[in-house]
Amino acid sequence: MNNEKETVTARRTVPAWAIALIVLGFPLWFSLIVAAAAVVFALYVTLWALIISLWAVWLSLIVCVPCGFGAAAAFCARGEWITGTILLGASFYCAGLVILGFFGCVAATKGVVALTKKAALSVKKMLAGKENVQ
Repeated sequence: MNNEKETVTARRTVPAWAIALIVLGFPLWFSLIVAAAAVVFALYVTLWALIISLWAVWLSLIVCVPCGFGAAAAFCARGEWITGTILLGASFYCAGLVILGFFGCVAATKGVVALTKKAALSVKKMLAGKENVQ
């Protein structure tokens, strides 16, 4: 090993006018960075709110199926066969939407999770400055 002390020299010096522009322009560029970060965060929250609302719709369809069957039975018991039959058909329709909606909600959630992971890795890559960030 070499026991000599090594001196570190700067690659280049920043001119004084550039430092003055950075300091004086701070209120402008800092507020723009904060606004851009707020917009990105709002888009992220909106995307996850969309996924939560998709699952809420799916859950409401689950609740509609037994309620619809019960209402159809009640209307048929009162002798209102047309209304009972319409409610029975609507209940079967909701049951089909529950089955198909589950696959749609799972696919949408997986897509948003993959998009979130990709965005997080790109931010990590940008901040770390490395090529192989996993």
